Amino acid sequence: MERRQLFIAIAAAALILVGMSLPALQRNVIVDSDLGNLHLPLRHFYAESLAAGDDFDWFPFQFNGYYLHGEGQAVLYHPLNRLSYGLLPLDIAFNLELLRNYIFLLVGGYLLFRRYAIRRDASVFGATLFAFCAFNTMHFMHMNLVAEVAHLPFGLLFIDIALRGESRNVRAGAALALSLTTASQLFFGHPQTVWLCLVAEAFHALATARIASAWRRLPWLAFAQLLAPLIAAVQLLPQWESLQLSERARVDSQFAYALTLHPANLAQLVSPLLFSDRSVGSGAPDGTEYALYSGAALPVLVTWLWIRRRAWGAARAAIWTMFFGAVLSIFLALGSQGLVYRLFASIPVLDHFRAPARYLVLFQLAAAGLGALAYADLARVCAGEAIRVWRHLLPLLVPAGLAVAIPLFFHGVAAAPFADQVSSAPRLLAGSVLVLAAVTAVALAARGQRIALSLLVVLTAADLGGYALTHMRRTEPVSLERFIHRRHVPDWTVSYRLHWGPPALTMRGVRLVNGYAGLVPSRRLPTDRFALPERPSAALLNSLRVSNAGAFAAKPIEGRLSRFRMLSQASVTHDLARQMGSVDVSSTALVERPLGLVAGEPGRVLVLADRPGQIRLETSASTRQLLTVSESWHPGWRVRVDGRDASLERVYGDFMGCVTPAGVHEVVLSFEPESLRLGRRISRLGLVLLLPLYLAMLWPWSSLRRQTA
Repeated sequence: MERRQLFIAIAAAALILVGMSLPALQRNVIVDSDLGNLHLPLRHFYAESLAAGDDFDWFPFQFNGYYLHGEGQAVLYHPLNRLSYGLLPLDIAFNLELLRNYIFLLVGGYLLFRRYAIRRDASVFGATLFAFCAFNTMHFMHMNLVAEVAHLPFGLLFIDIALRGESRNVRAGAALALSLTTASQLFFGHPQTVWLCLVAEAFHALATARIASAWRRLPWLAFAQLLAPLIAAVQLLPQWESLQLSERARVDSQFAYALTLHPANLAQLVSPLLFSDRSVGSGAPDGTEYALYSGAALPVLVTWLWIRRRAWGAARAAIWTMFFGAVLSIFLALGSQGLVYRLFASIPVLDHFRAPARYLVLFQLAAAGLGALAYADLARVCAGEAIRVWRHLLPLLVPAGLAVAIPLFFHGVAAAPFADQVSSAPRLLAGSVLVLAAVTAVALAARGQRIALSLLVVLTAADLGGYALTHMRRTEPVSLERFIHRRHVPDWTVSYRLHWGPPALTMRGVRLVNGYAGLVPSRRLPTDRFALPERPSAALLNSLRVSNAGAFAAKPIEGRLSRFRMLSQASVTHDLARQMGSVDVSSTALVERPLGLVAGEPGRVLVLADRPGQIRLETSASTRQLLTVSESWHPGWRVRVDGRDASLERVYGDFMGCVTPAGVHEVVLSFEPESLRLGRRISRLGLVLLLPLYLAMLWPWSSLRRQTA
């Protein structure tokens, strides 16, 4: 029976993956939300840079140029991305990055549940519950977030092996694997998700140490985890620098509470289609952040665990651990309403994380574990201990009753607050039918009907797969070529900057004054994306006005200036906003210190090379003048005049320049941030320290203590 059920469980999970893979099989890409507005344009630039041998750390096509690696979400230094985008066509590499997250979620979940001696078919069932739970599938457009969640089952697995492993060698290897797993997570540039995973891992480590009496092994795990940020320093230091130079560095006290789970969303557990947008709450369209659903079968299976509480046996500790973990994560997701989250929100750095609702991922993992244990017990009962007395199954009426009562409650008593958000009657009925079908399947399986167990697996796969695919296919997938060229953009626009436009335009070589990113660079010039800036700053940006967002129609802003200029006049200012309106920016630079320029005819600039992170110019002037470059100022830029280091000046608050003597000179500006250089060195040190940690864990310290005593 187990072999047949294993085959059905694997086939069910595979069918969901096939459904998710259909766009890739047709050489199309999903461009919904952040996929088309953020990830695909950045990875297009990444792939193009790898092919051309260009520097990919600086992205010149948004925000007048910004530190792409520091922003983090392009995942430039992870080995998997470096390999796939360096060797494969962009559409294939992009789809592979999207799909591999769910493959790793399945494999990791299976290995984790098998570690707890859960039978194979139940482990696949539990892995399916987690891999395709609402949190992971509703966040599919947040590729980095899901990629980091996919590391979580492996991290928990390695913690368990490191604490309960059979030999010292196995435990040491698991500790090193844990360190590399956490480092890999950090490379995906979404530190909040890493923190969520660390919370789960700490909880799991303490619970396992208590159960296995392995308290003395916890310090080794702590040492291993401390190596992870060292290994990932090449990612962390640039990201920390970018945070300090971004708008997010100045968040208010309420930022950490944005996207808090509304308590009404708990009704999703037994009424999956209760709300028309799948959930309720402000700031997250289509229920992305508040998706709590894990399948109609889950509440029924948890009820089954309660029915069988006297038969838990060796699984009792694991069940209680998962239960308390699920409850704790719900309280964290409730933000200030759950009280527990206030503690985390008061910690420096953590107060820059928002969306308490994302703690739901921990609930989903704990719920999947409970579902796997319940399925394993149900399969055992179905195979030989079938329940013959119906009254023993009466608790199953609880989820069945809730599935009917909750929709009626929201249509009646609670109709006023949610009048526009409650689904139509047919959808509510469909949600109730799903739960009632799961109750029927569990009841029949408990009575020894083996076909009911198979139907439960199929029902769960169809339920989760349908829930996921209807969300993922809300925007029609398109070919990469069609996505790049779906807007007509005249060739002459590449000589300008567009004040605002879809980030996908960067794939055509269009440069944007504004853009879309997680860490938006902090700027001093007025460059509001929804309103044209004042004339002086617009002229500096060499911009285009966009007159119609639907069809491309633009014209140059009056008084536009060249991107590279020589100026013989400069004014020192500490009030940029005031002086921008009173100074003729076409002839006078606004700088932060006296430069000793000599009056004369403005010189000329010849562009020798203008590549990402690398600009080579030839200047000629009759006097000492200032070369201005309308590329975003960043402390990582280095300037050399005739091969000698020169001082990089901050011009007009947001741009850069350097002083050149009279005559003809070669000026080279290159992006060489110290954060990246130092990060590389620390990452190498972290990798080197793995070997001493491994050897230290192999050393027989207990024998040494006995000899010393």
